Amino acid sequence: MSNEKSRIDELIDDEKNRVLDYDPKDRAAYIKRHVDLIREAVGRRVEQDVLKVRYSEFAEKYPMLFKALFDPSMDMRQIDYMIRMLGSIGSGGKTLHDASKAVGAQLADKYINSVVDTRKKKD
Repeated sequence: MSNEKSRIDELIDDEKNRVLDYDPKDRAAYIKRHVDLIREAVGRRVEQDVLKVRYSEFAEKYPMLFKALFDPSMDMRQIDYMIRMLGSIGSGGKTLHDASKAVGAQLADKYINSVVDTRKKKD
């Protein structure tokens, strides 16, 4: 068990110190720009296939995000939050690890902890 914990700590340290091969602010701006354009088109009822051709580079780089933009049950505030967290890496001392933890904590609060809390109240 000690070796396992040591390995986990080592992986966390590696992730904290990882150097990104892209500028997070530029990447966040690119994603935000395309998300906004696609959302606007979806609001005008432009078909997904048409937008997949129009924004083919984005759809290929981010297929899950592209698909999510057409899901009416998707919480767009969550997508916006993830984009903001990506854009905050490097500014104000935030690391990829910090941003990942913040997004993970928010997702856990929304999708896991709320369900667990509800079940506890029922018991």
